[in-house]
Amino acid sequence: MPFPSVPPSGDAIPPATTGGCPSPPVYADLPAVDLIIRLSQLAREAGLRPPDSVPPPRPNTSPTFPVFDPTDWPAAPSPLRASAWRTLLRQYPEPSLPRNIIGMIEHGAKLGYSGPLRGLGRPAASVPNLPMDDTSLQHVHDTVADRVRTGRARRAHSGERVVVSPIGTVPKSGGKVRTINHLSWPRRPSSPSVNDGIDPALVSLEYSTLDKLFGSIRRRLPPGDIWKADLTDAFFHVTVASRDAHLLGFHLDGETYVDCTLNFGGRSSPFLFNLVAEALHWILESFGLDCSHYLDDSFGLAARGMGPATLRFFMAVCSALGIAVSTSKSTSGDSVEVLGILVCSSEARAWITQKRINNLRVDIDRILAQPRASPLDLQSIAGSLNFVSRVCPTGRAFMRRIYDGVRDLTNRWGSQTTSGALGEDLRWWRSTLATWDGVGIIPRDLPRIEVWTDAATTRGLGGHLGPREACTKTFSVQVHPRHTGKDIFFLETLALLTAFRTWAEDLKDHEVVCKVDNAALAACLRSGSCDHRATQTLLRHLFALAMELHVTLISDWVPSAVNDVADALSRFDWPYLRTRRPNVPLPLAKPSMTPIPKPNPATPLAGPPIHDRVTPLPFLPPDLLLP
Repeated sequence: MPFPSVPPSGDAIPPATTGGCPSPPVYADLPAVDLIIRLSQLAREAGLRPPDSVPPPRPNTSPTFPVFDPTDWPAAPSPLRASAWRTLLRQYPEPSLPRNIIGMIEHGAKLGYSGPLRGLGRPAASVPNLPMDDTSLQHVHDTVADRVRTGRARRAHSGERVVVSPIGTVPKSGGKVRTINHLSWPRRPSSPSVNDGIDPALVSLEYSTLDKLFGSIRRRLPPGDIWKADLTDAFFHVTVASRDAHLLGFHLDGETYVDCTLNFGGRSSPFLFNLVAEALHWILESFGLDCSHYLDDSFGLAARGMGPATLRFFMAVCSALGIAVSTSKSTSGDSVEVLGILVCSSEARAWITQKRINNLRVDIDRILAQPRASPLDLQSIAGSLNFVSRVCPTGRAFMRRIYDGVRDLTNRWGSQTTSGALGEDLRWWRSTLATWDGVGIIPRDLPRIEVWTDAATTRGLGGHLGPREACTKTFSVQVHPRHTGKDIFFLETLALLTAFRTWAEDLKDHEVVCKVDNAALAACLRSGSCDHRATQTLLRHLFALAMELHVTLISDWVPSAVNDVADALSRFDWPYLRTRRPNVPLPLAKPSMTPIPKPNPATPLAGPPIHDRVTPLPFLPPDLLLP
């Protein structure tokens, strides 16, 4: 039965598709040949064709620590079916991922722990659980009972050495809560936590974004069906090794328990589960399904009318592998909510709902009303704003100092002042959310324009609009005395900001390709973040202006030799331009460098009035000019 698809009317936000997904066929324990035949048939019904060559290896699949021990055994039977994984990964281009997946199924997953708690215990009497109201406490009781019933947790044996950590809840979307094991408790050198013994560098991940889905929507005409599938209790699919299970203890009502699977709160849980998710992703690609995944969420764009068949194929693969899929959270259609973002294929738009915006404003106001913010508050608001920045990419430049605030907290009971840099970024978000409609455009055919810039450490800043063979406008300015001799990274960023403020009217409603010969700047334009504090301030001004102009930023690094025109403009090398690039229009006049007044900090960052020509441009941001 086709899924409902509600086209938007006017500027109204289309409702997300709320239908479920087809019941998956059960392909457990089929012989390898029969399994391949049946899955291939479902793939053809979904309009999929196997790729011409074997898909490349997936990222995030090269752990630098052993994820299983062949002498160990799983703490509980694994729900994953080793025979199906062997069959469907038989052509994977590298042996390590199939070996690790089968090893974790048959021997249990190692947590990557190398701290002093190995083989020791921490009694429950010394561990306070997290504060919980009656509703949260009842949720924890129900969760623990379900874990024990399904074999995901067990009661500790008499005399067993168990490292007990606090248990509690954290908020989820829709007013719900999630049970979490606080494995980062306590953060004291004299009493280390379980997570302290897991090196973050060993379990870091590069997460997927919605960019691939947005790109598919932009390229596909006519529009297709967006589909998404959500795995049920994702971390519980991975059983831990018996010798590591004692690290996952918790207590409730006088009883001590041990988790037998990965849990929420473990530092290595996302990395270990993602090995399974990446292997599943590759299997889907091997049948021709182009998709993305974010841990337990898979999504993509199918041909119009093929969304249900695509979901049926996806669920059949998961059924064969022993992966549980939430039918209530898996759906397809023209408008589907993906990772908290409502995406519409036919309109090529993405929405943050007004309800989510209002909730964010309330949370920000609550944090700013206090002199200091708690770690949980900062972690929660950082996660929420991260979702918003997927629709509002320019907001990424206003996330760095919030992330820094989370990182700088040394323990759960510490706090971060809201009066400094952290408060400035939160106030920017509050002001932006007050006027923003939550709509982000996924442009199909925005006009593209190039901006080339460069900086000379002791001379000036220069740039041109359009390619060097056919540029239409140029600028060339002296570096303000306060910035002469500063780091070239800072000056290159300042040159790009100057270009945006100079040609704001030309860049408005365009896809702007920023041609820069500084690799660090090119990377920061993609992420919106850098470690250099003064340069991050410039990026914040640049991204705020890009948002105001409805500009899509594209970063493109070019060799210095190719950037010769902007280089000559930054060094005021008029002879070079006259002899080697006679078609380049020279700047009309030199701009004034008069500092501009410091703005009201309660208002969002914005550029100065737009001018038709280079003079007079007071471009330097006020917080970099004034004492």
